[in-house]
Order: sequence, then C-alpha cells, then structure tokens
Amino acid sequence: MRLILCVLAFATTCCLPAQDFDISDLKLCNVLDSAKKCNKQSNIAQAEVWLKRALPMLKTNASKADWFTYRYTMATNLFNKHEIVKARAELDSALQIAFDLNDSTKLSKCYQSIANTYSVEANFREALKQYQKSLSYSSYDTESNYHATLMNMTHAYIGLNQHDKAIENLTKTKDYFLKTKNYRSLAVTENNIGEIYRENFKNYEKAKAHYLRAIAANNQVADKAGLAMNYHNLAIIFSYYNQMDSARYYAVLSKQLKEGIGDEGGLASSYHLLAGIYNDEGNPSKAEEYYLKALGICENRGIAKGVFYCHLDLGQLYFDSGELVKSTNHYKVAEKIAVKSGEFTTLSRVYSGLYSLNKKKGKVAIALTYLEKTKNIDDSIHSTLNNQHLDELRASYEVDMAEAENELLKEKEQSQSQALKDQEEKLYLSIGFILLLLAGGVWLISLLRQRNQAHKNEKASKELLAQKLEELLQSEEQLAQSNSLKDKILSVIGHDLRSPMVAIAGLIDTMSAVEVTREELSELLVHLKKGIDTSLVTLQEVLAWSRLQMNEEGLKMEDLNLPEMLDEVLDIYEPNLRAKRIDLKTEIDANLKLTADKNQVKSIVGNLLSNAIKFSPKDGNILISLKNENNHISFHIKDEGKGISETVLANLNSRDQIITVEGTDGEEGSGIGLRIVSDFVNAHKGNLYFKNNEQIGSTVTVSLPKPSAN
Repeated sequence: MRLILCVLAFATTCCLPAQDFDISDLKLCNVLDSAKKCNKQSNIAQAEVWLKRALPMLKTNASKADWFTYRYTMATNLFNKHEIVKARAELDSALQIAFDLNDSTKLSKCYQSIANTYSVEANFREALKQYQKSLSYSSYDTESNYHATLMNMTHAYIGLNQHDKAIENLTKTKDYFLKTKNYRSLAVTENNIGEIYRENFKNYEKAKAHYLRAIAANNQVADKAGLAMNYHNLAIIFSYYNQMDSARYYAVLSKQLKEGIGDEGGLASSYHLLAGIYNDEGNPSKAEEYYLKALGICENRGIAKGVFYCHLDLGQLYFDSGELVKSTNHYKVAEKIAVKSGEFTTLSRVYSGLYSLNKKKGKVAIALTYLEKTKNIDDSIHSTLNNQHLDELRASYEVDMAEAENELLKEKEQSQSQALKDQEEKLYLSIGFILLLLAGGVWLISLLRQRNQAHKNEKASKELLAQKLEELLQSEEQLAQSNSLKDKILSVIGHDLRSPMVAIAGLIDTMSAVEVTREELSELLVHLKKGIDTSLVTLQEVLAWSRLQMNEEGLKMEDLNLPEMLDEVLDIYEPNLRAKRIDLKTEIDANLKLTADKNQVKSIVGNLLSNAIKFSPKDGNILISLKNENNHISFHIKDEGKGISETVLANLNSRDQIITVEGTDGEEGSGIGLRIVSDFVNAHKGNLYFKNNEQIGSTVTVSLPKPSAN
C-alpha cells in the first residue's frame, strides 16, 4: 500500500537558492521560512542547505519558537528523505518545546508527524494513538490540520483492515480540501482513494481515475514529489493491464522527477518498479541492472524492507534464468532479513522460494523442510488474522461500552442537577418558615434526620455493591485461569501434535510424487518414524498433564517395585539410546520400594531420561541411580550434554509460557516435558533439583517422600 502521508508546513515565503546572495542580509525567520517553503515544494536538497545556514544563527540568540520551527522543519526534511528514526528524534525535541510553549497548534502538528513516522514503519496501532493525541489538540473541525490528521489516519486504518473507517475519513477530507481549494492535500486524498481501489478492491479503472485527479491537483501547485508518486502508481496500473510501454513511460517520468528533487530514497522504489517491468517484458539483463541499483540505494540508506524485496526478487530472477548459485545467495540474505523482522508474510515468501529452489536442485530433504516451514507460517498467518479480527471486535465493544457509560454519566448528571435544584427549593422554604414560625425549626430537624438516614442507607448500599463487585472480580479471575489452562492445552495439541502430522503428510506426499532411491527412502522413513514417535509421546504427556491440571482424578497410590518400573521405562527409550549409541548405566540400591502413582512416576523418569538422551551427544554416557535415603527415595540422572539453560529453569516457574529447545541431533519436543515433571513431583510433595556439572553435562535429582514422611 503506497498511501501518501500529508506533511503540513507553516505559511512561508518563496524558496530562494541559498547560494545566490549574502546570507547575512537575512533574518533567522527568513532563513527558516525558506527551508519550510523548499520542503513544501519537495526541494529536499535546497531545504537541507537552508537548514545548515540556520543552525549557526540559532546558537546566537534564538527564541523557543525559533528552535521549534527549526526542529519541526528538520524533521520534515528527514522524513522526506526516508530517514524515519532521525526524523522522530527531531520531532520528540520539537514536541518538548511545544509543551514548554503551551501551544496546542504546535502540539497537534508534532503528534501528527510522529504518527506518520510510525505509520510508514507499519506500526499502525501506535500510529493511531499518536493521531488521536493530535486530534485532541485540534480545537475545531474546520482546521486544516484536523482534516490532514483524518486523512493520514486512513493509512493506519487500512493497515488494520478497517476500510470503512478509512473511506469515511477520506470522504470528509476530500470535501473539505475541495471546498478550501487546498489542491496539495486534495491530491494526497485522491491518490489515497486510488490506492484503496487498487489494493483492496482490485478496481483498477476507478483507481486510475483517482490517480488522474491527483495529477491534476498536483499540477495546480507544481508538487513534484506528489506527481512522482502519482506517475509511479499509474505505471503499476498499466503493468496490471500488461501495457508495458505505458507502464515504463510513467515509471521513467516518476524517476526523473525524483532525480530532480534529490529524492534518493524514492529512487529505490522507481528502480525496483522498472526492474519488474523489464522482467515482465522478458528482458532479464535490464531487470537485473535496475534491481541492483535499487539494492544499492536501500543498503546505503538502511531501508531494510527495500533490501529484503530486492534480494527476494533477484533470487527469483536468477532462479528463472537457471543461475541457481546466485539465486541461493540472494534467497539466503532475504531469509536472514525476514527471520530478523519476524513478519509472517515475508517469511512465507522466502520459504516458498527456497522450497522451489531446493526441489529444483534435487535436495529433497531440505526442500521438504522449507515446505513444512511454509505451511507452519501460513497457519500462523491464519491465526494472526483471526486474532486481529478478535481485537477489532473487542475494540468495537469497548467503544460501545464507552458510549453507553457516557450516556449513563449524562443521565446521572441530569439527575444530580435536578436533585440540587430540589434541595435549593427546600432550603429556601426552610429559611422562610424559620423567619415566619419558630416551629419551622422542628420541621428542619426532622428533615436533617431523614437525610442522615438516607446517607446511612446509601452507605450500606455502596458496601453491598462493593462486596458484589469483589465477588464478581473473583469469579472473573477464576474464569480467566480456566481459559488460560484451556488455551495452553489447546495450543499444545493444536501446534505440537499438528506439526509432526504436517511433516508426516509432507513426507508421504514426497514419497508419492517423487521418484526416490532406496537410500532416500530409508532417510524419509527415519523422518517418518521420528514424527510418529514424537506425536505419540506428546499425546501421552498432554493427556496426563491436562488430567492433573483439571483435577479430573487424584493420585492412584500403590506399592512400586522401582527396579522393575525402571526396566519398563528403559524398554521404551531403548531405540532412542541405540540411535545415538549412548552407553547407559544404572546404580540401584537393593529392594527399593515406594508408594506412589505408578503412571506419574514413570512419566517423571521417562521425561527426564528423554531429555538426557535429547541433549546428549552421540557415543555419550548416561548414569541413572536410585538411592534409599532416610525419609525419601531419590532418583539421579546424570548426562554429558550441554547443560540446562537459565531460560528453561526460569520457565518452570512461569505458568503462562511453554518453550522448546532443539536436541543435539535436531530432536524436537512438545515443550511441556519439564512442566509435567515439575507438576507431578509437586503432586507427590517431592522436590526437583537441576545442577550443571563442573566439566560437562547436568544432573537432575527427584526426591519423593516415603509414606511415613508424608
């Protein structure tokens, strides 16, 4: 979405070249006015010259108002150059000065411009907060700044899929700017309406009509930056129609305008657009040239999103031309940027490209990995969209509640006002009776007693209401805890069971669709077996843990023969030990017995042994020892792995997070193994200890009390 943000400037004089006359003949206000005028005319380079001239003049004897004008104008110049972080720093300084001056107009402008910086960074929720602050300092709906804020808010509304609010704002601003003949802002509004028709409604004819109206308005004020954006968008429309000559013509016009005003950051988007046009025309060498130009500008100016898309498109370009090494290099860079940003959409595009690339190179296992990642990302996108929808419903509900509360407050105020009037009338009557009759004093005393009784009744009602409110809050807290438990259980079942099943399905698809050798078949079957084992263990752990959490059944205490029970656990994990060639030894005191829940104790030992295998290197050693202490039985499991991180230990005390750590051989887990161990040990009133050994590995100790010690 290429919506234009309206950046307002103060009324200014003509923009004069700073080098054409002696600067000492001008006052500071003239220099700052010239800088603002150049910004308004999109003459970025000339505005920067004026600002450099103004700085030494400010240091001599400048007022706070002059410093505000300098900071705000500098921020506008940096914003036009796409240096967003620097622009926001200048705006923060300007905002503080505006507070010192107690100037609502300046405060409104600062908050609007700060919101613009968040909006171009796609932080739409924070942008809306800042826009609301800007509106709160706009006194009247007729102010130009008020309508400029409404127009800029549409960018944030569209980013949050609130298109009805975006269209409502644009309709208001279009009528206002047309009536006031503010052609510059009218052009921005027409362009933004065109973007909504193009991006959201796919109505390219209507989009083109609004772009042409924006061009007409920008021609009225000779706004080169606005015209460059309009031509850019028209080029996109013609590329959709596959009219490449027209698309290239308008793209070149946009590029030339940006070159003329020194908009180097904007040139990156022009080069990228031209590269796409040449690629669609079947001219890969020309497309490569312009992609590399765009990439160079984005890297120099730190435009991370631009760097990502240039590498992504270069990766696809080289993939299509069969240059797989170059394609791999660019896709890998794009993958690093996408992982760092954490944006689902960019991750999905990169993983999809890497899947196709590795499939073409014949690397079936790697391709399968990226296919699984793509499916998981798509699932996450679907979940995120659902959450956004819930957020929008919740926001709408909160607005409705706020309106309802406002109505109740109005009714309460009217009732109180009427009550005050009634009390005044009674007071006047009382004074009259006192002056006329001494007996009126008796009536006044009676009235006071009635008021005291009413106060007592009101106090008792408030106490009862407070009690009911406390009960309601307790019920709400219990409900929140129940919902939290449900969400954690469903999250584990929905993600940790589905992920192995997705991998299994992908493996079966690959085995069905691709001819594989006997060696590849063996490798795929190993993956298939690992996925099935993971799913079964996860299901067993989740069912056991959820029963404990929901108190469905208590402990089933029985006398256990610990050596026999340990043999049962070792039989289950013998394939895992053999797969990593781990040497397991046991040290068991004779005749060890314990009264406990057998299934839970087996789960405790099994989970701890599974973790020891998971984090042990191949050809490692594990020692299990069972000791008969004074009043308890202790289990010790010692491995030679990488130790237990502080993050995992801290997570045991968090009831809201479940994390996973990959094993030494890439093993995955459900993420609740240690939580299950901790909860089952607590259910037996036992203790759980973790200790990293001095040289290598860790030792986990479980201490369970004997019956006499309970």
